Amino acid sequence: MKKTLLFVFALCCSAAPSYALDVVAPSEIFIREADKNHDNKVSLREFLAIGRVPEGLAVSFPITRESFRRLDTDRNGYLNKRDQMEGIRYSAKAQCHIDNWWDAKRQDACPK
Repeated sequence: MKKTLLFVFALCCSAAPSYALDVVAPSEIFIREADKNHDNKVSLREFLAIGRVPEGLAVSFPITRESFRRLDTDRNGYLNKRDQMEGIRYSAKAQCHIDNWWDAKRQDACPK
């Protein structure tokens, strides 16, 4: 019993760091924030209703029908994780905090 418990503990400890440092892709945050009916995809109506880009993200395209059509690479009428969501990235402030998560002094130097 002790060996089994020790093995499970060691297994959990070895796997924990790989999960703890995962950073969600900016496109996934964009979809999560724009998805008002919680179906894990963004329709054209939801896309056009985006008032402003979610905090911590930066986009390099206008919120228009043409942008939606360009982002919808699989042409199913929705934006989802399978689409190539180019042009969505973390803002400079968010990227600085992600890069320096381990050092509070460096985080203080990030843009406000």
